[in-house]
Amino acid sequence: MAHTYHKVIRRDGIVDNGRPEYWEGAHVKDYNSNSLGVCLIGRDEFTPDQLDNLDRVLTRWKEKYPLAEICGHRDLDPHKTCPGFDVGERWESLILSKYN
Repeated sequence: MAHTYHKVIRRDGIVDNGRPEYWEGAHVKDYNSNSLGVCLIGRDEFTPDQLDNLDRVLTRWKEKYPLAEICGHRDLDPHKTCPGFDVGERWESLILSKYN
């Protein structure tokens, strides 16, 4: 199956690999050449397993690309509302909870 994203997280939390990280994604116009994309299957309601694995994917990517900014599709395209929560804020809360 061809993906426009680098990772896809199913409702049961399974993480499918999409495009390799060295391939340009097709997930957000004007940002594909310098970003990685992960998709959560669902619409504004995600399972705990999905969110746990999102945290794991972001942690691995952040370790590999420490200068990367973590943001949602909605932060880069004013016409998008996905994923329905502030990914950057969630990431900051996760990091703070690990060190407090």
